[in-house]
Amino acid sequence: MRDKTSHLGVLVKRYRQQAGLTQEALAERSGVSVRTIINIENHNERPPRSSTLALLADSLALSPEQRITFFASQRATSSPQEHSQHISLSQPPITLIGRDAEMQSLCQMLRCPAYRIITITGTAGVGKTSLAWTATCQMQHHFVDGSAVLWLAPLTSIDAVLGTILDTLGEHEQAARPLKEHVITMLTNRHMILFFDNAEHLSTLPQLVADLVAHCPYLIIVLTSRRPLRIRGEHELELHPFPLLQLSEPFIEAENGRVGAGIPSSSTLIPLQAASLAALQMNPAVALFVERVQMIQPTFSLSQINAQTILAICHHLDGLPLAIELAASCVRLLPVEDILSQLHQHQQILMHGPQDAPKHHLTLHDAWDWSYQLLTSVESRCLRLLARFVGGCPYEHLEHLLTQLNDLLALQPPSSPNATTPDASINAFEVALSLCEHHLIQRIEEPQKALRFTMLTTLREFAWQQAEALGEADLIARVHALYVSDRIDAASPHLWGPDQHQWVARLDQEHINIRLALEWAIPHAPSLGLRMVSKLFRYWRIRDLISEGRQYLEWALATIPSDDTELYAKAMNGAGLLAYQQGDFIQGTTWLNTCLEQQRQRGDVRGMGDALTNLALVLKAQCKYQEAQSYQEEALALYRTIGSQCDIAIGLDNLGNILRMQGDYDRATQCQEEALAIQYQRGDTFRVALVLGNLGVLAHTRGDYARATAYFKEVLALHYSLGNRFEAAITLMNLGENAQLQGQYAQAEDWCQQSIAYFRASKALSSLAVALTLLGNCRTAQGDLVGAQDVYDEALANFAEADFPPYTYKCLLGYVRLLYHKGDVECAVLWLGMLNKWCEQRHLKLDPLEQRLLLQIVLTSQTALEPNRWQDLWEQGFSSSFEALQQLQIIS
Repeated sequence: MRDKTSHLGVLVKRYRQQAGLTQEALAERSGVSVRTIINIENHNERPPRSSTLALLADSLALSPEQRITFFASQRATSSPQEHSQHISLSQPPITLIGRDAEMQSLCQMLRCPAYRIITITGTAGVGKTSLAWTATCQMQHHFVDGSAVLWLAPLTSIDAVLGTILDTLGEHEQAARPLKEHVITMLTNRHMILFFDNAEHLSTLPQLVADLVAHCPYLIIVLTSRRPLRIRGEHELELHPFPLLQLSEPFIEAENGRVGAGIPSSSTLIPLQAASLAALQMNPAVALFVERVQMIQPTFSLSQINAQTILAICHHLDGLPLAIELAASCVRLLPVEDILSQLHQHQQILMHGPQDAPKHHLTLHDAWDWSYQLLTSVESRCLRLLARFVGGCPYEHLEHLLTQLNDLLALQPPSSPNATTPDASINAFEVALSLCEHHLIQRIEEPQKALRFTMLTTLREFAWQQAEALGEADLIARVHALYVSDRIDAASPHLWGPDQHQWVARLDQEHINIRLALEWAIPHAPSLGLRMVSKLFRYWRIRDLISEGRQYLEWALATIPSDDTELYAKAMNGAGLLAYQQGDFIQGTTWLNTCLEQQRQRGDVRGMGDALTNLALVLKAQCKYQEAQSYQEEALALYRTIGSQCDIAIGLDNLGNILRMQGDYDRATQCQEEALAIQYQRGDTFRVALVLGNLGVLAHTRGDYARATAYFKEVLALHYSLGNRFEAAITLMNLGENAQLQGQYAQAEDWCQQSIAYFRASKALSSLAVALTLLGNCRTAQGDLVGAQDVYDEALANFAEADFPPYTYKCLLGYVRLLYHKGDVECAVLWLGMLNKWCEQRHLKLDPLEQRLLLQIVLTSQTALEPNRWQDLWEQGFSSSFEALQQLQIIS
């Protein structure tokens, strides 16, 4: 025994000297005390712990063969398994892709003796087994007894686990000895990695792991599990799906909020540039897809043509490795483009995993079902509930939602033989914690925003299938719609006020949920659907979702009987306003007149005033100023009878705008200054800013540009202080136009670009188009005709996409000015004729400033051309479509 101990001391001294280290230097490098090193070399103590030897071996940079000899010399004096066999785990059959950082972290943990229990956690199919298997194989030569793996998925008891451990070690059970005691004895002095795969389903496994670590000081245990063991000494390494690059188009958001919808077709994807392709090749999700396809089609490669299609596939599969591998296997039957188009049915196409894979990895459905079956009844119900929340669900509402669903279940008879019963008690914290530990839901944490939970797309679809099978889908959809309705009710009063930005942002978070709730509520809960759409029109206007909002409003009005006249009138009011915003003045007037009639029948004075005010807006847009003035004055009188100061101020402000359009500047100023005084008295900073903005427009119209600039700058400061970035961007446009008319082109372009940047970021297409038009006017005035045409073209494209004709004429007028500055008088006259027809068809007229600009072009062009030629061109333009004239080459 002394000779063997001496052999260890001789080895330490020999390796230390070969490394050129003193005992002190080795102690500093390894963290082992000098006294311990002296005792080992002088044979003055029993063989040290394997953890101490591991530190020395790492510090001495021993080869794998040297390490085995090194540890064997220590174990020879004390281990009853002195001649036990070194066990090696074979390499996994497929290459690990995209986990370099995780591999490095896991290997570092395996080198450190402090990490005795390492649990690799993550959702189903995230690649836990591949990572653990690869790392264990790479590190097993650092352990004297190597490594062994136990595939736990088919095992259902701890006795089966213990028996498998003995079989792996080449040992046999002893009838006279408890199985657990025998296993601990066999492992007591083994220096090895024991790898447990799929540990989540064995409830008593954590205690076994704790006992093994307590009695086997040289044993390292690595586990893969969809949830942590929650025992002392456990170190968790959480594995996430692969990160994804952004698509060139916003395809990820589900269309209308429908579960599983919104997948782009290959024809809508934009080929990548070479630089983007190079970056995409480095993305682990894309690299995994390409590598797995190449295993089937060796000549396949990533290209500029297919890159966006592959990225879209990876996005829909949330970067989940198992799902990506299953999708890649479909190339046996489908081209990559067809895989993308079929992914809305991916539970049907992702069904062909490798036959040697574990049962719960053969299909994506099997992977999710394995986790789902481990849940309690309340946990599985919560998962089914959260599957409805495509845009995420706030944690603060979770318990209320679960209780609400529970109450509905208690009132409903079972709708299918498999229907579940209500839960006796609900603790939202425990449920959420468990689902997070199972990696079935993820936290969305954003600064100054409520904690929300969401889940992977593929899991959401699986969970929703379970809800449908259990007959809960309709009840869950109702709970979801009630939640959305409450959020709309809370936000609605604040969408036109000082907290507008904050409340609009809250509805932005719920936008996909809003769409999904409306899709269900309008046909299934008509009153609830009507309640929601009647309060959303301002949000749709602010976010330039006018076409979407109008479709929902008109769908609701066509579907729902007008029993609740108050809600019905509000919905018609919103539909009328959105129709007006789109330039559909005939339909807008029809809706608003019907709304007015219903409010008169109900005797709702304020409702009557609101309908009259909105009708005045429609009439003003058609330049029917006398009628508009009459309607607004009637509305103002109604507001005065009920003493509503806010409405009185709004009416005065609107009346001032109508008077301004008629050239009655003095009376317009009087009305708006009275409105301003009321809003100051009310302390409503938001509406103060709106009135000041209109006073700025009035000064601008009168040609008092200095005064207009002062107003606009004051308004801008107020909107910034309130956080109302949308209104601030509108004010920046006003400043830009005002500066341009003063010849301050650099300043004008700067203000226009600032507004453009905001509208681009917020995807406010119609407002972006207006800002681009102003920028085009600025460039035209400076003689940058090429630059002007570029922004006019973009503006027209945005107007078309937003379906927003009321201000499209501004851009068409910009084209006329562009041609006029270019000197192409004949083409300018053609566009004048077409513009005249455009405005007539839509009942649009130019404002006073625009009329003056157009009159100047008309007069100068009539001077430059023969009268008959001018008239012929005008009539030709009047009979031409915008598309036909757009084909003309404007700039040579």
